[in-house]
Amino acid sequence: MTIRFDTDRQVPQHILTNTVQRSTLGWVDLLVFFVGLSNAVYINVGGNLYLAEALLLILLPYLLYARKGLLHFGLVKWLLVFGLAWLLNQAITDFYRSTSTQDMLKGWALIGIFLTNFLSLYLLVFPKPRRIAIGLLGHALGLALQLFIQPTSHMVVNAWKFGAGYALTLLASVVIFFFYNKKPLNIAWWNIVLVMLALFSFYVRSRSLGGTTLLAAFVVWFRYTRAGQRLASRFTRSMNIALSFLLLLSVVWGIIQLYGFAAGQGYLGEAARVINQSQSSGDFGILLGGRREWLPAMYAVTDSPLLGYGSYARNTEYGQYLYELNRLGYVVNNEQMDAYLASRNFIPTHSHLLQGLVWAGLAGGVFWIFALIFIARSLISAYRFPNGLFIATIFMGFYGIWNVLFSPFSNSLRLQWAFVLITLLFAHISLPAPAVESLRTTDQ
Repeated sequence: MTIRFDTDRQVPQHILTNTVQRSTLGWVDLLVFFVGLSNAVYINVGGNLYLAEALLLILLPYLLYARKGLLHFGLVKWLLVFGLAWLLNQAITDFYRSTSTQDMLKGWALIGIFLTNFLSLYLLVFPKPRRIAIGLLGHALGLALQLFIQPTSHMVVNAWKFGAGYALTLLASVVIFFFYNKKPLNIAWWNIVLVMLALFSFYVRSRSLGGTTLLAAFVVWFRYTRAGQRLASRFTRSMNIALSFLLLLSVVWGIIQLYGFAAGQGYLGEAARVINQSQSSGDFGILLGGRREWLPAMYAVTDSPLLGYGSYARNTEYGQYLYELNRLGYVVNNEQMDAYLASRNFIPTHSHLLQGLVWAGLAGGVFWIFALIFIARSLISAYRFPNGLFIATIFMGFYGIWNVLFSPFSNSLRLQWAFVLITLLFAHISLPAPAVESLRTTDQ
C-alpha cells in the first residue's frame, strides 16, 4: 500500500507558512537533537537528574522571554494549570501527612522537573514538525545509548523492557518523517517492522510494549484501507467515534487473547506460561492479576480521595490488601508476598493515575484524567489528518495511555512524557480552533 502524506491538510496555512522546513540544519535543530541525546546521562542527587533536564532548565528563562507568545495556546495553559494544581496538592498533602524532608523534596522534584521539561521543550521545538522529529530521534538514540553508558538498575535486569524496546520502536516510528515528503512510501513495510518489534517484545515478556506496538501497527494499517479512509472522513460524528472506540477495544481484546494463547501454550517460554497462568487465574482475569497493586491503591483512594498520603506514600497497612488476591482466586505465593511487603513500606500503585491520587490527592488524579482525554483527542486528530509524525503519534499515544493506567510515574519518564505531550500537541493544531492563532511565531 503506497501513500504520500499530505501536510497541507494538517496545519493551518498561517502556521505552515512559519514552519517551512529548511534543507539545512540550524543550530537550534542541533541543540534539540543534543537535548534528546543527552538523556543517556544522569547524576544522582537523591534521585536521578538527567543531563537533558538540566539543559532544559537552563534554557527555560531565555525561552520564556523569546517565545512567550506560544504560551497562549489553550491546551498548553490547561496542561500547566492542572500540573501546578497537582504540585500544590502534593505540597499540601506532604505538610498535612508530615512527610519526611527527603521524600517530600523527591516528590516535588518529580512533578516540578516534569513540568519544566515539558514547558522548555515545547518552547524550543513547537510548532515545527521537523524539529519535533529531530528531538524524538535524539531521544530514541539517547535511550539506546544509556544502556551502554549509564544503565539504570532496571535496565540491567531487563534491557529491552526498560530501555531498548521503547527506544527502537520509537526510532522506527519517527524515522519515516525524514522520508515522507520526498517520495511515496509503502506503509506496509513500516508496519512489518512494527509487528516484528511487537512480537519480539512479547517473546522477551515485555507485554505492554508488545501490545501497544501491535495496536499501533493495526491502526496505521487500517487508516490506509478503504474502510479506514471512509471512517476518517466521517470522524466528526459522535456515533462514528463511538463505533471506532468499540472496534479498538475489540482489537485490544484480540491482542490480549492472542498473547494469552501463545503464553499458555508455552510458545513464549516456560516463565511466560507460569506468569500468565497465575495472573489470569482469578475472578477479574489478567486485568487485576497483571496489576495487583490496584487493589490496595483503590482502598487507599477510597479512604482519602481529596488528600493523598504524601510523596512515596509510606503506609504498610494498605499493602496487606494484596493478600485478598487469594480470596479472588489468584495464585499468590504468600512467602514472596511477605518478602515484598517487608522490603517496601509504601502503598503499592503501579499506575500514573493511582499514584497521583494516592500520593497527592484529587488534583493528582485530575491531571492524569485530563492527560487521557487529551491523548484520545490527539489520536482522533492524528487519524483524521495523518502526517510524517503519524506513526510516532499513534505509538506514543497508545503507550502513554498504558502508562497512565498501568505503570508507575518515575524520573526516567519525565522527559519521555514531555516528548509525548509535544508530539500529541502537534496533532492538535490540525483542529480548527481560535487558539491556533497564538502559534504564529518567527523562527528562534
